Amino acid sequence: MKKILLSTLLFAAATAQTAEPFVGRYTHGGADWGAELWLLNNQKFCYAVSAGNLDLRTGGSWLKTAHNGNTITIELTEQKLPISDVVIVANPKVDDSTLADAQKQTGSRRILFLTPPALENALGSMNPLIGFSETEQPSGKFKWAYPATGGTPMYARIGIPEKARYVFVGSSENDKLYRFNIGSSRHAKLNPNPQAGRPPMDMMLTFNIQSQSLEEYGTPEPISAAAQQTAWQQCEPKAQGLATTVKGSERTLLNPESVSPLKPHYQADEVLESWVKE
Repeated sequence: MKKILLSTLLFAAATAQTAEPFVGRYTHGGADWGAELWLLNNQKFCYAVSAGNLDLRTGGSWLKTAHNGNTITIELTEQKLPISDVVIVANPKVDDSTLADAQKQTGSRRILFLTPPALENALGSMNPLIGFSETEQPSGKFKWAYPATGGTPMYARIGIPEKARYVFVGSSENDKLYRFNIGSSRHAKLNPNPQAGRPPMDMMLTFNIQSQSLEEYGTPEPISAAAQQTAWQQCEPKAQGLATTVKGSERTLLNPESVSPLKPHYQADEVLESWVKE
C-alpha cells in the first residue's frame, strides 16, 4: 500500500486534550490503496487518498449534526474553490508533424487545439462557441467549434487569426462566456480544468461513543496541536497556480480573465458556421 502524504510529512503524534472524542487521525485502505482522514480541533478536516494513479489531498470543515445516545453524526464538507471550468495552455509543446498537419488543415500559422468530448463534459455544452478578438470585447460573430452534425470529434484544430490577442469560449447551455488573454502566443490548447471536474469530497460519518470508533475508519490516533496546524497548512485546498496573461513565449497555464453572460453576444435562434469544416 502506498504511503499517504499526510502520514509521511505530519505524523508527530502526541497525546492532546481534545474537545470532541472523534478528533484524531484515522487510516483506511486495502492491498493497493490507502486513505487517511484527520479530524482537527478547529472543525477542519484533512483527507488524503492514494489508489493507482490517483493521489488526492484535500480538506474542508466538519460539523457535528446529531448526537443520539451512543452515536455522533459528523458531516464533512470540502472547501470549494472559485475555479474555472476550462483553462488554456498558451505556447504548449507540440510536435512538428502535428503542428504542420494543423497548419495545413486550417490554413493558419497559429492554432487552437481542443479535445471536444472533454470540453463538452466540462462546460455542460454540446458544442462550445469560439470567438477571437484583438481587443477585450468580442469582434464579429461566434462560430461553433466544430460542425453540429456528424457527432462529436475526438480532436479539433482551429486557426487563430494572426492579430487576435483574446480567445472567447461560450457555453450556450450555461450562458457563460470565458475570455482568455493569449497575447501573441504561437499556439494554445483549450482544456477542461481537472480541479473543477471532480465531485466534492463531502461525507457523512458516524462515530460510536462506546467503542470510540468511526465507521469504516476505526479508532482515532491522537495528534498534537502542532501536527494539526501543519496538517491544515498542507491540505487546505488551493487553486493551482494559474496566470491570466502570457509573458513572452514560455508555456503558460491560463485562467480566464473574466467570465460573463453569453446572451448579449449570442441568441439561441442564430444560425452559425463552425470553425472546423465538415
